[in-house]
Amino acid sequence: MRSVVSALLLLVMVCGCASRKPLATTARAQGWQADGQVRQSVQQSPGDARYPIAGVHFEPLIADAENTSPRYPGHLLAARLPPVSVTVRVIVDTEGAVSHVLPEVEDETVPQAFIDAVVEAVQRWRFSPLIRWQEGKAEALPWSEKMTFEFRQINGRAVTL
Repeated sequence: MRSVVSALLLLVMVCGCASRKPLATTARAQGWQADGQVRQSVQQSPGDARYPIAGVHFEPLIADAENTSPRYPGHLLAARLPPVSVTVRVIVDTEGAVSHVLPEVEDETVPQAFIDAVVEAVQRWRFSPLIRWQEGKAEALPWSEKMTFEFRQINGRAVTL
């Protein structure tokens, strides 16, 4: 009887383990870097519509390859927090340097360390200047963009994929 119970217990454990996707695989499939780093996205709002202007064109913006993403605050990994989003308005001057990073805090429960991580990283970013061409003349312009950074960790620790 003991051997039958042991065999059934072993079978349940093996089947239970085999049916669950490893967390690292799940994170990879969802596009996350499962090491406590961040994913960013540009936020378009209805008031940000862009319309073509006859005779005017803009050179494409290019982010500097040296721009680094904010880092997940290491002291918060053990807290095993759910995913955290931080949205900021990034204002870039005519030289392509970030002049202001303005947090748009929608959730008062977001720990300040996440906001600080975004502001600290983004303030060092550089871009090609925004150049507007009109009637054969180039003009550098300041610009802004709303960006959201999503922080996520797995099992309260850094995981390398």
